[in-house]
Amino acid sequence: MTTHQFFIKQSRIDKSRMVTIEGQDARHISQVLRLKKGSRIKLVDETQQLYSGTIRKVSAKAVLVALDEMPPCIPEQARVSVVQGIPRLPKSDLIVQKLTELGVGGITFVSMARSPYTDAYERLQRRLQRLESIAEAAAKQCGRRCIPWIRAAKNIKEALTDLSEGSICLAASENVKDKRLQNVLSAAPAAAPISVFIGPEGGFSEDELALLARNGAREFSLGQNILRTETAAIVAAALVLYELGEL
Repeated sequence: MTTHQFFIKQSRIDKSRMVTIEGQDARHISQVLRLKKGSRIKLVDETQQLYSGTIRKVSAKAVLVALDEMPPCIPEQARVSVVQGIPRLPKSDLIVQKLTELGVGGITFVSMARSPYTDAYERLQRRLQRLESIAEAAAKQCGRRCIPWIRAAKNIKEALTDLSEGSICLAASENVKDKRLQNVLSAAPAAAPISVFIGPEGGFSEDELALLARNGAREFSLGQNILRTETAAIVAAALVLYELGEL
């Protein structure tokens, strides 16, 4: 039987190791999952500490959970992030959901030359809260102990500036059919953060590819077929995680 997982704030745990879940999660537990007193659930706090607990009281407004004693957990180390050219907005939902399930650490949506809207950055900003909710729901469903961050950037230059120090940049490109990801990653330093750049529908512009190259990005191929942007993001992330032994 599946043990459902929810996220909590550590400050909500009282001295008797009881925690109260309220709001949307309480409604989900009581009305959708229909869990009862005595049901077991998993909880994760903002430090990625995992808890098991038993429901003591349940209602649509609040669920009271008694926590077991748990050994400290080693935080999840998510090395891979994705920098995604802003696509048509409904596609961003799928991208966030699937990349969260795969295990990426974060997703930056970037307005690019071939993004489908002239105000792509502003539109994505207005959608951030929805995307963060999708990421949280996907993390709960797949049992992750951290929720990937979701950001927006006005252009590739800004996205490059926001990368972690020492990051390795990879760019999925239709222009290189013979550069296998395995070979591109072979020279990557161990434990270095990796950022995978994906173009929007229509791919990167020549200027964007040139900017990425000047900043040390390594182009790689996703095969002979031309993939939709949402497919490319999912496939690229899965391949990188697989090559790193994290999938």
